[in-house]
Amino acid sequence: MDDFYSHLNQVDIDKLTAFLNYSGLTDTSRFLKFFADFKSHAYLHTYAETAQISYALKRVCMRIWKDPFTPAQEEAMTAVLLQYRDLLKDDFMLIFNDVELLLN
Repeated sequence: MDDFYSHLNQVDIDKLTAFLNYSGLTDTSRFLKFFADFKSHAYLHTYAETAQISYALKRVCMRIWKDPFTPAQEEAMTAVLLQYRDLLKDDFMLIFNDVELLLN
């Protein structure tokens, strides 16, 4: 995970801003603030345990519903996330390789 944040810290902000502008985002200030906060807080370390991802999703849903998941549903969600993680773990870098090819 530290490699991920190391790569994020190497992002050229001017090029990122140009990309966002090209994509139609004219006011990049909110995104750039979020990006800086995301890097400084290293949020992904919080989700090293799959159960923490389920908990985070539950917290997001609690903004809409008082009690979004039962404990059994939260366990089932964690089980699905574990399966998904296992499915992706060998090939997840392919998306980054594809994007890199498109950027060059």
